[in-house]
Amino acid sequence: MPYADLGKYKFYYREYGDRSNPTVVLLHAFTLDSRMWETDALKLSQNYHVIVPDMKGHGKSDAPLSGYTRDERVVDMVKFFECLSLNSLHLVGLSYGGTTAIGIALEYPHLLKSLTLIGTSAAGFKLGTKISRIDKIARDKGIDAAKDKWIKTSLLWYREDQKHIREFVELMMQEHSGAIWNDPKRGNYPQLNDIEKVPSITIPTKIIVGDSDKMFLPLSKKLHGLIPNSKFSIIENSGHLVNLESPDEFREELMSFLEMH
Repeated sequence: MPYADLGKYKFYYREYGDRSNPTVVLLHAFTLDSRMWETDALKLSQNYHVIVPDMKGHGKSDAPLSGYTRDERVVDMVKFFECLSLNSLHLVGLSYGGTTAIGIALEYPHLLKSLTLIGTSAAGFKLGTKISRIDKIARDKGIDAAKDKWIKTSLLWYREDQKHIREFVELMMQEHSGAIWNDPKRGNYPQLNDIEKVPSITIPTKIIVGDSDKMFLPLSKKLHGLIPNSKFSIIENSGHLVNLESPDEFREELMSFLEMH
């Protein structure tokens, strides 16, 4: 299995396609892992070199006690790019992965050819009480209790005819390390506000969001208004994980954008 040695820890990653083609890096959502991108990566690999890492604490990557702030995740990914000699790449991030991608675009824009944000969060965006409630459960009752609550609340969205998606997502969540909830610094992370900074992003940017993604649709609209010349698409009849819920529509939007750049 391929691992990138970042010094104090290792990242697992999946690699697809011809290395001579342009590189696309796909960053997964919170408590999920590289498996969420497998079908997309296989499709993209027909024309691109595709890299899909498990971020720290997720999937098969190492899960240290601490190191999960936005700044630390950005440093992780830049080290990862250097380890694999990746540059001039197309960066795609969904939700938690989008937050990390925004940080990279702000601080290391020279590494990127384009940026795609899907149902993204962003440093400075208030997620409401859902996350804080899970954090409290983790402190009071432990990781297993927190994970159980997180899974139940996160998967309420899926209908019976989407059972295959629900089961696939639940598998990744069940296998998540839970390390981020044990981080002794959690609750005291530096307060960043990338939303104020995104008008400085000049690389080509695409924003994609599901029309039923109630938490992140308003933020996606706001980011589109703030990032100069960004492209914006709403996927109908889709929630947060648009690549799983509306795969054909999502890939059409993503591939057409990548082809332009």
